[in-house]
Amino acid sequence: MTSLVAFKYRKVNEFLIDSLRNNYIYFSNPKQLNDPFDCRVDIQAALQAALKVSDGEKAEILTAIASARPLFDQIQADMTHFGVFSLAKSPTNSVMWSHYGNEHRGICLAYSIPDDFINDPLNKLLGRAPVSYGDEPITEWLLENAETVDFEDPRDFAIGLLKKVLTVKASDWKYEIEYRLIRTESGQLEIPAEYLTQVCCGLLTNKKDVARVKDALQYSKSGASIAHITRSKLNFGLEIKPGVNPDAPEPEKIGCIEWLQEKWRSRKGRPTYH
Repeated sequence: MTSLVAFKYRKVNEFLIDSLRNNYIYFSNPKQLNDPFDCRVDIQAALQAALKVSDGEKAEILTAIASARPLFDQIQADMTHFGVFSLAKSPTNSVMWSHYGNEHRGICLAYSIPDDFINDPLNKLLGRAPVSYGDEPITEWLLENAETVDFEDPRDFAIGLLKKVLTVKASDWKYEIEYRLIRTESGQLEIPAEYLTQVCCGLLTNKKDVARVKDALQYSKSGASIAHITRSKLNFGLEIKPGVNPDAPEPEKIGCIEWLQEKWRSRKGRPTYH
């Protein structure tokens, strides 16, 4: 049985602790993502761009596809309700630690999610796929796949297009080397505890946060191992070592403004970390 093995960088906060205690992953709605273009590509505009560089039979097929506007309007509408669970291919990406791991103060979760779980219709997952990057990825996909459409039953083509729209980003984001699970709804999805295999603390994760994470894992009866990031022998390299970092820093004291900001985010329920 094959599995998706991938990693999730997170800030240590109440949302993370709750997900560890209760064994769930969170699928973000497109509106929650940190890129305003993510999952919101204009399909009709991409079709028109593909038509401009096509001729002959391919142009005829693309014209016929473009005429099926209700189908694409429905796809565009459906995407607003879908959810994505974003993952990384490596736990030692320093930029990812900075951007998503709270500047090396957070953690990186290692998951091994079996394909049987992904393919189970009860979990409402459309599948898994690597994110592709480019300036016009949907236009390129349409040019490559236009001839595969079955006009009598276009569902497979529509699902393929939908998956593609949910797994493309601009070239600027390619450093993330992202992988995604796609779900037909956003929000929490409970997973067996054993799918979380490791929790790796960052270079600067403080002792208090390490203890909070360990307590959450103990509460959930997770068998995930604890590890920590350390500097490698390379000038800017990172490597993983088992166990808790013996040199983990003490918690930083935060000022009144930072405390109020954290409380405001919690009360508003704005999980900007996913």
